[in-house]
Amino acid sequence: MQPKADYFDALVDRNLLTNFRDTAKELEVGERQFVKWLLENKYLYRDQKSKLKPYSKFVPEIFKLKEYERNGRADVQTLITPKGKETFRILMKKLVS
Repeated sequence: MQPKADYFDALVDRNLLTNFRDTAKELEVGERQFVKWLLENKYLYRDQKSKLKPYSKFVPEIFKLKEYERNGRADVQTLITPKGKETFRILMKKLVS
C-alpha cells in the first residue's frame, strides 16, 4: 500500500503546482509585476540563459523544480507550491494595504 500512497501523494502535489503566470492571475497581479517583485525580493534570480531560477533556500517549500522534455530538448521549469502561493498572497496583500 505504501508505494501506491506515495504515488498518489506525488500526483496530488504535482497537480497543485502552478507556474508564474497562473500564480500571478490567482494573486490578481500582472505576470511581469509578479516576476519583477520576486526578483527584487531575492526569491528568484536569472541564470546565464536568463531563465528564472529560485534561490536554494526556498526549494522545496516555496518552489519546486520539475524536469520536462519538449521536442527532444530537456529542461527544468520552476513551479510554485501551494505554500508559496499563500506566502506570496500574504506578502503582496501587505504591499497593497
